[in-house]
Amino acid sequence: MSVIDDRSPSTGPLDCVQCSTRIDACIAIVINHAVQHAQDWASACHIYTVFPIGMNFNEQIQIDHSPESLYSTRTARVYRAEHKGRGLVAVKILWENAAPGRLLQLTIRESWTWSQLHHDHIVPLWGVADVSQIATGFGFEPQLCMISPWMIEGNIMGFLKRNPDANRLRLVGHSVPQNKSSKAYLTNQLWDIVKGVDYLHSFKPHKIIHGDLKGQFSDSTTTAYRGNPRWLAFERLDPVKFGAINAQDAHSTQSDVFEMMRTFLQVLTGQEPFHDITNEMAVINKVHQGSNPLRPSGPINGLNEAMWNLMVLSWNHDRMERPSLSVIWETMETFVLEDALLVGYIS
Repeated sequence: MSVIDDRSPSTGPLDCVQCSTRIDACIAIVINHAVQHAQDWASACHIYTVFPIGMNFNEQIQIDHSPESLYSTRTARVYRAEHKGRGLVAVKILWENAAPGRLLQLTIRESWTWSQLHHDHIVPLWGVADVSQIATGFGFEPQLCMISPWMIEGNIMGFLKRNPDANRLRLVGHSVPQNKSSKAYLTNQLWDIVKGVDYLHSFKPHKIIHGDLKGQFSDSTTTAYRGNPRWLAFERLDPVKFGAINAQDAHSTQSDVFEMMRTFLQVLTGQEPFHDITNEMAVINKVHQGSNPLRPSGPINGLNEAMWNLMVLSWNHDRMERPSLSVIWETMETFVLEDALLVGYIS
């Protein structure tokens, strides 16, 4: 996730424990100052002070370092841990090939932004910690990590593999927490994804771009594009060709709409976009050419003519011609209500 306008409110002045500098706790200033002391950041209390009270989890959790508790991509690892009082939690550690200062900068920025979000369809950030303190004995170097609820059903695609007969149009847009039943979550609708994204785009004082919408962790994220080409909007792979000024300008609400509808295709079909192409470079070439996935053959529940047309509109080469989230929301609501009538949810 990224904030369109990087200026964020101040939380008051703080002292740096390394150089005793009095710093304004505007998140941008804290990030830049922390990078100067990246090697000794673990003792920099001002990093934890940036977050709401109670989010320092250093003495509250312990990572379960068994192999089955690890999910890994090219940019992050997720471990399972036990929290005193909250049960299982997920511990996310950024680990892309970057200098320690850059990793710290990215982690503070992502975790601080995440800590500001409060919405039913966005997994909350519960806390932050130093991984070397919560996974003692495993050789971890000091690194800030992010703690959120552990999703017992995993991501939405993992859930669908275990429940192939689930009504995909009515699936919730996020994973199932450990204290909720799968059946209860199936009463929600796919347009909950739209609600979550709309919340990010409407966030005040500055809108937030998700920038990585897909149905699961992916091992095919490319460092050059910070995303997987199977989902990425055209302009994020080739900004100038597809009407953006640069890579930063290409990262927009319109690119989120594009990638959200790629995710809808994935959820409804159970397959990644361009699933028929196994070579990743071939996928990149397709997207550079402005090609979209082929429409699946045969009937697929939820993927009728109107839904396919909505997807194609959302994948327009001209990002300004893509439908707004409000249009997608209204259209999805209509689809779900029609589906509910057909299967007898509404009499």
